[in-house]
Amino acid sequence: KDAIVAFMKYAQDEVANKAAGKGPGGMEKVPRMDNDDENILTLIQTAQKKLKDKDFVKGEALYQKAIDLGRRKVKEAKEKLNLDKKKMTPELFDKLKADPHYFALAQALSGMGMCH
Repeated sequence: KDAIVAFMKYAQDEVANKAAGKGPGGMEKVPRMDNDDENILTLIQTAQKKLKDKDFVKGEALYQKAIDLGRRKVKEAKEKLNLDKKKMTPELFDKLKADPHYFALAQALSGMGMCH
């Protein structure tokens, strides 16, 4: 729930910044982290295009793939931060939010909802 609320706030801030002419949004400034063409953000982007083209079956499949990948990556980030054995603190939550998959997972879940 916190991830979805944070993502919605982030999206509102992005729209406000673009409307105010403050340049590209945060997602446009983020450099690629890998050379893999199939990461969660590209899957979401492709799924959005499929929904726009009214190919709901393919869009849903891509969102599901993004959700699966996002869950795996967020789990890896939690293990890296050793969150299973620690109490969630604001500092640990900030570190978790720094992982790009954390917010992308919420976006993929929201996209999946649009398919139904």
